[in-house]
Amino acid sequence: MKKQNRCYIKKIYGDYNYEAFVDDKLIYTGSRKECLHAIAVFNSKENGDHPTITFFNYYDKFNTFGKQIPLHAVLLEVLVTDLQDLSDTFKNYDTSFPGGNFRLPKKGKYLLLIFNYERGAFTTLRKWNKRKESTYRKLIGKTFGIRVGEEL
Repeated sequence: MKKQNRCYIKKIYGDYNYEAFVDDKLIYTGSRKECLHAIAVFNSKENGDHPTITFFNYYDKFNTFGKQIPLHAVLLEVLVTDLQDLSDTFKNYDTSFPGGNFRLPKKGKYLLLIFNYERGAFTTLRKWNKRKESTYRKLIGKTFGIRVGEEL
């Protein structure tokens, strides 16, 4: 039986906005999205599951899948890019959801992740840092669980 951990995030003030906790132990401090990701990664490692990638909206790019979001996808590639080098067409494709677009800064270093599953491929942009790049590179070829929404 899989171990159930008490996971939550707490809003704080200062340089970072949130803290992530597992069983009342602080595991990460950063943005809300990064904290939710840290908890998902912690749980996947703890329970021997697939790593998880979370999307906080149903993005229009998933229409490629006939509006059926895959449960799993394989990470094919990790590219480091600057947002100013990406076309507006690509950024619109990657961030569009019903009712708007996820706002990206005009420039900044990002990871462009390319995933594949049995009926297609999709991309996602994630804010770059050395730790994230290293983590994702180690996971190339691995199957990720896919979650849409804020629940973990």
